[in-house]
Amino acid sequence: MRQQIIAAISAALLQIAAGAAHSADLQGHCWADLQERIAELEATTARKGNRKVSLTLSGQVSQALLFWDDGLENNVYVVGNRNDQSKFNFTGNAPISTDLSTGFDFTLRLRDALSDEVDQLGDDAEFGFVLWHANWYVESQRAGRLTVGQASRVTDTAPENDLSETAIAGFAGVQDIGAAFFLRRNDGGFSELVWGDLISHLNGDTANIVRYDTPSLWGLVLSANYGEDDIWDVGAKYEGEGHGFRLAATLAYSRSTDENGIFGLCCEPDNSVIVGSIAVLHEPSGLNALIAAGQQSFDERVEDADGFLRTPADARYVYSKLGWISKWSHLGPTAF
Repeated sequence: MRQQIIAAISAALLQIAAGAAHSADLQGHCWADLQERIAELEATTARKGNRKVSLTLSGQVSQALLFWDDGLENNVYVVGNRNDQSKFNFTGNAPISTDLSTGFDFTLRLRDALSDEVDQLGDDAEFGFVLWHANWYVESQRAGRLTVGQASRVTDTAPENDLSETAIAGFAGVQDIGAAFFLRRNDGGFSELVWGDLISHLNGDTANIVRYDTPSLWGLVLSANYGEDDIWDVGAKYEGEGHGFRLAATLAYSRSTDENGIFGLCCEPDNSVIVGSIAVLHEPSGLNALIAAGQQSFDERVEDADGFLRTPADARYVYSKLGWISKWSHLGPTAF
């Protein structure tokens, strides 16, 4: 790459020098040669893509101070904020016609002593990167978008509509803070259970799927996906505003008969999930509220710890939040 840049600069300087001696050639072969060289560099350099494909590199760093107190011990850790994880995004887009375009999404999430992986035994956890998105898509303004690869399922983010501007500190996925912490027994010892065993907002996450989203019709988008072996989701999302209010709402349903689950866990029983959320913001006052809820139903028997075959009990939850976005400071809004 360095040699290419040096060669390009040298070529440009030679063209300028030649132009000074033969000014009449500036609009002739010299200019055409320089343009050709620039085109070659654009084709081999990933700065912003090239003249046909736009490439965008983005990301964020998200850290937090985690204070914990389990009744016997307390401490403060510096952790990766699982509520809004550190990540890198590589996205590309290329037009095919006036209506049709194609592109890709490649996202890596950083595991850096995440807030849902540390526990009372230490502030260290597995470090590395997790592949979150790796997919391509074809999109039409009239026909919608078709996505293939590792992508968000329709139930991903369905319970997470939140207009409070406070989700980086806490949202419906309350297990993202402290999920790996052990429960204390009355005798002060650790239970085999951790908080993450008891809490879930039934989010769909990402999977290897084929997904289709309709074009937005007055703020409403219908979606469906199928993948893995076998998991499928359907759902609807609405976003709109008017008369000083903003509204975001999602309702989604998922069915899984993949006994290994998304993450390759053995012997997961067949189940279905219905989950959704609705959030509203009154923009003039900054007052906002949301409610999220979900239920997971199991229909396959599993062998319990005592050796009996049982159908797991349904799991359900309700989460709500009230907020206020104040504009009292000239530095910007402050969300409570």
